[in-house]
Amino acid sequence: MLNGRGQVFSADLMMAAVVFLFIITLSIVYSSEVANRVYFLEEGQERDQAVLRAGDALLLSPGSPANWELLSDVSQASSLGLVKSRNVLDSGKVQALLDLNAGSYGRIKELLGASKYDFGISLLSLQSRQSLAEFGMQPGSENRVSAVNRIALYKGEEVIVRVKVFE
Repeated sequence: MLNGRGQVFSADLMMAAVVFLFIITLSIVYSSEVANRVYFLEEGQERDQAVLRAGDALLLSPGSPANWELLSDVSQASSLGLVKSRNVLDSGKVQALLDLNAGSYGRIKELLGASKYDFGISLLSLQSRQSLAEFGMQPGSENRVSAVNRIALYKGEEVIVRVKVFE
């Protein structure tokens, strides 16, 4: 009679355990990578929405009140806009925004719906791409940036209004 005992750690069992652990490790790493990608996509979408809201606020409305540039304190305004009429920039409002750069940067961010981020606005000549005016901050190479370009008229010249929102 054969009195045999099986080995507890046979080669087949060891190979199955290695394959099982490999599959578990691979699935954990993959799910972590998927979660990171989803997080960065959601974060990017939030920035994109903020830059679109800011661009729309600046170029589709004169602001509220419409003469906000004449107010002694920008905190009295409930929204900002740079236009006289749709896509026609008011040079007085542009200058008022530039004058507010140093002292009211935070309040301007709030009014444009970008309080969570840093942002910058550039007016560029459509023909020469030269900068005509700058407001806010410019992103560094390490920042994640969302930007929108809008075409408008400024002092009779076609310009690109570039709004950048970044972290």
